[in-house]
Amino acid sequence: MPVDKPSQWAVNIIHTCMAVQGGEKVFVVVDEPLSFVRDALLHEAAKAGPSELWSFTFPDAARPFSEYPPAMVTIATQMDVVVLLLASLDLQKEMPAWVAGRAGILKGQARFGAGAFIDRSILENELSADYQQIAALTRSLADWLRGASSVHITTPLGTDLALSVAGREWKVDTGMPAGKGVYGNLPAGEVYIAPIEESAEGVLVIDKSLPGLVLSEPVRLVLRKGGWCI
Repeated sequence: MPVDKPSQWAVNIIHTCMAVQGGEKVFVVVDEPLSFVRDALLHEAAKAGPSELWSFTFPDAARPFSEYPPAMVTIATQMDVVVLLLASLDLQKEMPAWVAGRAGILKGQARFGAGAFIDRSILENELSADYQQIAALTRSLADWLRGASSVHITTPLGTDLALSVAGREWKVDTGMPAGKGVYGNLPAGEVYIAPIEESAEGVLVIDKSLPGLVLSEPVRLVLRKGGWCI
């Protein structure tokens, strides 16, 4: 009987991004629309020979959630690898639980990878990409940016913004969290920094948005000394 070829995104998440090893304890958490993702990840994780393989599914009937189930968080703190993927996330009602839950899980020793608003397009594109290459490009960009004390951002839509990053550290999110008690986004590939709070000067035009926060037209902000003027 022919064996179905595993999805590239499942192989990526288990073997490249989270680097599951034999003997590790693995926990996969999803919501109901991503039950097929749970099944694929569990099947792929089993190939690595984990000592324990757990899963939890947020039921639709329990959404929006105000907190992660305490038992789920407790189990997660006892794992070596935790993967949490959600098809949706209510940014107003569920984001506090998302943030608090991450903090709770990271009290343990797990490599923790998480992502929200996951759909088939993200699975088949962003999460099926070459994460070794993404990690290399991300680290290369971070190396190029380190040492910069200021940032000047311009765009065709009119953004012209100056920021100070003096003394701040450039961070990388390669999608391949390594170590104990560490977090990474899924999908990933990001270099980021927090600018000096009162340093922003200029114009910021926002033309993109998050799921659930859709912009009908670009928003133009004028900033002075880090504060929003218009």
